[in-house]
Amino acid sequence: MRWERQHGHTVHLASGIDTVPSEVPEGVILHVLPELRRAVKPFDDARAVRALRHLIHAHGFDVVHTHESKAGVVGRLAAAGRATVVIHSVHMASFGNGYSAPASAAFLAAERLCARFTSYFVTVGNELREYYLAHGVGRRDQYMTIHSPIDVRRYGKVREIRRFERIALRERFNLQPKPPVVVSVGRLEPRKRHDLVLERLAPLLRRGLVQFALAGQGPEFEALRQRCEHLGISRQVRLLGQIPNIDELLGCADLLIHASRVEGVSQVILQGLAAGVPIVATPVHGLAEVMGARVAVVRSDGSDLADAVKHILATPPEPVALKALDPWKPAEVDRRLQILHRKISGPLSTSS
Repeated sequence: MRWERQHGHTVHLASGIDTVPSEVPEGVILHVLPELRRAVKPFDDARAVRALRHLIHAHGFDVVHTHESKAGVVGRLAAAGRATVVIHSVHMASFGNGYSAPASAAFLAAERLCARFTSYFVTVGNELREYYLAHGVGRRDQYMTIHSPIDVRRYGKVREIRRFERIALRERFNLQPKPPVVVSVGRLEPRKRHDLVLERLAPLLRRGLVQFALAGQGPEFEALRQRCEHLGISRQVRLLGQIPNIDELLGCADLLIHASRVEGVSQVILQGLAAGVPIVATPVHGLAEVMGARVAVVRSDGSDLADAVKHILATPPEPVALKALDPWKPAEVDRRLQILHRKISGPLSTSS
């Protein structure tokens, strides 16, 4: 939205009542629709489609750009035949691993249907694009990859941190100079599987071989705290809550663990790669997105996670070349956005 405003476009944002963003870019016109809810409820969803259709008709939008799984389906159903260009951004798959079989089948069917009137799919990674195509969602010429930007330069500077600076950073997060620091970053919700990480790391933590810091906030905070007590690892674990300085946390880390069920391309993994921090992850989309990155992939249930952690700490891999992260630099993302807007300018000029 901020990019579109900076380039002179009038931008409206339609949001559900339970997903109103905490911050809306200046100049963006916000519409809060009580009918648009996060949970899938067919009756309410039908009302949301009608409300969005009325909004599109009332304002005569040229482009409708949808995000997220359910909102993307509802928004595109509302925009079909009413907006000249319909774009859907795919931040993560809405079907497949990580979802129940009925939910996966329903969303796959919905995506195949909506592909008929979607002008362009914008995926955050090439692997995600190939996954959708392999499942019969749209045609290749409908797809364009535009990565979510990260500050490669900022995180790249973490590689230059010296030993005494690393110790000082550990003190800032109430971590000890030794043993090695393992970190995870992400919203505290079931999909991120922080409980699995605690369970699999517990033997190493109890033996004092590592210490662990978890950054993020969310509904599972208290449950994770109690889990630490139950596993007898509270003294070795720091639940940091939401922090603004992920680069500083990575600066005191020896290893990053990521165990999310579903991702498009994880921002945290990209940040870790830029910072030169070794990564251990369970299988998920996006791990092979960065050319030359050596991410240690363990079993989905994490049964070999502790062994992988010990191995990587003993023999850490060479960091990926920073140049491999060029596609995620803001300037390159800006260039790709300009290409997308040039693509849609033809249909818009024809319709005007």
